[in-house]
Amino acid sequence: MEGTPRVNSALLLKNVGKTVRIVGKVTSINSTNAILEASDKGQVTVMLAMGSGVRPGVVEILGRVTNDVSVQEMSSCMFASDFDADSHDKMVMLAQEHSELFGWS
Repeated sequence: MEGTPRVNSALLLKNVGKTVRIVGKVTSINSTNAILEASDKGQVTVMLAMGSGVRPGVVEILGRVTNDVSVQEMSSCMFASDFDADSHDKMVMLAQEHSELFGWS
């Protein structure tokens, strides 16, 4: 079974067409889209799934990166408001360097 890579906004372009996990703070939301500030402080557009549970706060999105480098939500999980985005971003970058450990080389 293959793992799902964790990414930040800078890594989306390398993952077009792939399923990824991205964590960010919801800065704007409407019925169809959300804008996240990803762990690397970049802006990411998320196209929300029907009946999405995304709301203002910190969220992890499991989704597919589209050709326009936005993310189509497949599922999501809200995180606590005290989530440490800087530490998460460091983990994302370390995981990219050692992707063979996570099953997505």
